[in-house]
Amino acid sequence: MPLAARCTAEESAPLFRSAVDAAHRARRDGVGAPSARSGRGRRASIGLAARVSAALLCGALLCGCASPVAVAPPAAAPDDLTISVTVLVGEERLGLDRVERRPGRYIVFPDGTIHADVGRTITADVRPGRTRQLRREQLESLWGLARRLGLADPREGEPPGNDVLIVVCRTEIVHVLSFETSEAAWRFVRRTEGAEPDAVTTRLVRELAALAWVPDDPPESRSQAVVRYDFGPDPYASLRVPAPAPGAAPAPAPAPRDRR
Repeated sequence: MPLAARCTAEESAPLFRSAVDAAHRARRDGVGAPSARSGRGRRASIGLAARVSAALLCGALLCGCASPVAVAPPAAAPDDLTISVTVLVGEERLGLDRVERRPGRYIVFPDGTIHADVGRTITADVRPGRTRQLRREQLESLWGLARRLGLADPREGEPPGNDVLIVVCRTEIVHVLSFETSEAAWRFVRRTEGAEPDAVTTRLVRELAALAWVPDDPPESRSQAVVRYDFGPDPYASLRVPAPAPGAAPAPAPAPRDRR
């Protein structure tokens, strides 16, 4: 649905009809007739032409420069909707629990696939791997939550930009929420230095994390100790020369064999 009203034939027709009627009345009253040769007639004719031109110009301006109209977000999730959410955390806030306070990135594509990942290395230009496929009712529920939070209205957001250029202070937590359809694109950037991030964006972040099966607690270290197996004594021990005792003279080198 377009965000600006367009001038229709019904809206522009009265303007042009009034201009044409004014010209006919002037012609009927004799303005611009043979007396137009005089200075008085020429001035009247010029005034009529100016009024007609002004009316036509106003009609064109109203058609081409219409003011924006209030368009409510659709109740159903758009078929081409893409949602991208990034949680950026300053250096002094790393290591916290809960998904809204940990670096993470969540992307929902129009086909319903959700990509998600969390961790210290997550930035705004990372595209996570695919996590799962959402059902249509799950997409509708997600869009309904965005509408209730006031995030589904392009008029409430700001124009999209390069999220990589967002600077995060050492004590900040930043939520970047981007929405895009074929008709509009908008985003929200919410910053906080307090203990809790923005309450509105936190609800959407937690909903996406739940859909992507991302837990609140950071995962434990995935490193696994090496499993060492005992295969018995060294089969090559008898072939090795024993090391000399500390302080003992080194063993003499073996005499070369006589090859004759």
